[in-house]
Amino acid sequence: GQMLFDYFEPHFGSELGVEMAAEYFAFLSQPSTGTSASMLGTGSMSHLSMSSGHDERNRFMSHLLVKVPERLLTKMLIGDIFDRQNSYPMEAYISDNASGGGVDRIMRMAARIADEQGAWNRAIVLHMRCKQYNRAVELVNNQLGQSIVERSSSEAKKTHLRLAADILQWLAESGTKEKVDDRKLTTLHLLLDMEEFFQLAYNQNYDQALQTNTAVLFPISGDDVERSAKRQKFNQLEEPVTKNLDVLLVSYMGCLVKSYEDAVQKVQGGGGGWGTTTTRAYNDKRDETMRRAKALMNFANHELPQQFRLKRETHEELTNLDMRIQYG
Repeated sequence: GQMLFDYFEPHFGSELGVEMAAEYFAFLSQPSTGTSASMLGTGSMSHLSMSSGHDERNRFMSHLLVKVPERLLTKMLIGDIFDRQNSYPMEAYISDNASGGGVDRIMRMAARIADEQGAWNRAIVLHMRCKQYNRAVELVNNQLGQSIVERSSSEAKKTHLRLAADILQWLAESGTKEKVDDRKLTTLHLLLDMEEFFQLAYNQNYDQALQTNTAVLFPISGDDVERSAKRQKFNQLEEPVTKNLDVLLVSYMGCLVKSYEDAVQKVQGGGGGWGTTTTRAYNDKRDETMRRAKALMNFANHELPQQFRLKRETHEELTNLDMRIQYG
């Protein structure tokens, strides 16, 4: 405990030094029986079954990485989680005091604990730090899938979006992108595209929303080749995307309707009457919107792979929106 206080106090002040020393004493007072330790949460912890002094210290350090206050995590652990040029106090401490595998072993242990405790943000950082990129991307995808349709972004969602952007940048710049499963990366990119789409739609930028990459999910012309390609793409989608499919379909159809209605209103309110040019523009917009709406309705009703069962309310909303185009 004194050693921990002496180490952390110069970096972060006496308050944190006392907190870390107290954590260590509390930790050592818990029995380490192999399968569980109350300070480490519940679940199977057989991978932490340790008995020697060094192993107890390793176990405590992995516990500390999960328990340390959120505001201090990156400052203590690795600063910017993607900065590999500098050494940080916690990393130096672990490197100096860990045994049997050093820093990476401690990080992997802490990442498993964070997973088991559902401390997802902490787990994402730790998995990235110990080069378990697939798991980090999977966790970011899962968290974004829970919040991607939010009209106003919560602090949690903002954190997940920031982590997603940082991870993609790190993978690209470090040359480690090929180490991540293609489906997981595709899912992450698609979730970020969906975020762009939803925010544009919520802000009534309907034409821009229809031009985002989210549009690649849905047919435009409805020909056989296109429908087959879309079915194949849907079969490759992962759960963080597909769980939001009902909302996405309705929002996409809503953008088609509003884009069309805005165009009609613009023509009618232009003051120039229905001349040849305005009539042609109106007809072109109407034809394009009807074609896309028809392709989307056929796809939603008949072409979606069987595992994607839309809610009854979704079918009703799509039908009502389609009627606004067909008979508007």
